Order: sequence, then C-alpha cells, then structure tokens
Amino acid sequence: MARWDVEPGTVRTVVGNTAKAAGELQGPAESYAKHVQSAATNAGSLVGPCEAPGGLVGPALVAWANGMTPDLEFMAERTQRTLEGALLAVGAYEDGDQEMAERLERAAIEGRDPKDILGEAETPGGRKRS
Repeated sequence: MARWDVEPGTVRTVVGNTAKAAGELQGPAESYAKHVQSAATNAGSLVGPCEAPGGLVGPALVAWANGMTPDLEFMAERTQRTLEGALLAVGAYEDGDQEMAERLERAAIEGRDPKDILGEAETPGGRKRS
C-alpha cells in the first residue's frame, strides 16, 4: 500500500481556491453565449439570387457554438467531480480508510462521480455504506 503525506487543510484550501476560480467562470460563460448570439444575429444577410436572412456567418457561428457546448459542459462537470472526489479522498484519509482514499483519489483523477465509489463501498461487515 502506498504511503501518503497529505496535509488535509492545504488540500481543502487548494480545492476551495479552485472551486472559487471555477465559479467565477459562470459570468464569462454567460457573456460568451450572449456575444455569440449577438454576433450571429448581426452578421448580415445574403441578398440576391441566394437570399438568406441569416447570411453565411450567423448560421456558422450558431453551429460552432452548439458544437462547443457539450465540451464546455463536460469541463464544468469534470471539474466539479474532481474537486468533490479530492475532498472525499482527504476525508477518507483523515478517517484512516486508506483503501477508500485511494479509490476516491483514482476516481477524482479519472473524473468519475465519487458518489458512485461511495455507493460501491462495503463496510467490514459486508454491508453497503450509505
């Protein structure tokens, strides 16, 4: 079994700072969405035999933004899961449950939902943890 040298207070500080920074991205993300929508709406139109009210640029911007949305949502979810997993791993470490700490750490690194790991865990008597 690996030996850990963890300072839980430091981990909590780093996770807290990271969560704060991630939370501050909400405003710019909303601004980004509004600006893309505005750019698409005001990109002009085609006039003539191939008339298109949205032009070429507007629909392209919308398609690009729609394609980026799942990636941005994934990054936000992955960040949340990783931070939560790190905190749960530190809690398990403090409780002396090295095996659970390692499983939660691995889940945090992989971006898995730490609640899934807790749901899989069994107590020494073979009962599921709640």
